[in-house]
Amino acid sequence: AEQFKALLASETEYLKVLELTRSTFLNPIKRAAMDKTNTMVTVHAAKTIVSNFSELRNMHKAILRALKPKDATWSKDSTVSDVFGEHIDRIVYVYRNYIDHNAVQVAALDACCAEQESFRLWLLNIEADSGKVLSQLLRYPLRRISEYYIAMENMLQNTDRASDDYANLVAIVGKLSALNDEFTVKNTPRVVEAAMRATKRS
Repeated sequence: AEQFKALLASETEYLKVLELTRSTFLNPIKRAAMDKTNTMVTVHAAKTIVSNFSELRNMHKAILRALKPKDATWSKDSTVSDVFGEHIDRIVYVYRNYIDHNAVQVAALDACCAEQESFRLWLLNIEADSGKVLSQLLRYPLRRISEYYIAMENMLQNTDRASDDYANLVAIVGKLSALNDEFTVKNTPRVVEAAMRATKRS
């Protein structure tokens, strides 16, 4: 029960951060790009900065929606493998896309701040009001796969090997482990710097 409650609390807090990022920063950036009287950010730059963030947020809304009803009825026989088993392939797909584009995403944000003083000042005002820094928020999802991996691995260690749930958790942990390893390679300074140089040339 403690492991489930920790996972539920973590997922709830994580979604709050995603919602704040989307409503406070990314939606206003998209609106500014679509406003023909506003030249501080282009449509292309806005799309690059936003990336697939909305898809990420929508997926976690669905995960949290599926986890919440289990809280009131959780018992020693309860499991989360059904929820994560249903969503694991989408988790891998969405996070792989987000991870692949994150360096470019942050580089596009930096370029907008460097090239458009109006954008830089606008962003600084929002960051001051919210107490959050957009570049940090864009990197925030990168830790979620390792957090999921640790949580699922801990649940696996406390699951009867003879149960169907054990086999399901093994499959989930395997996919999370592979994605986490993939991210570790892609997040090395050499790979990130190469992606950022490619963005600057484009």
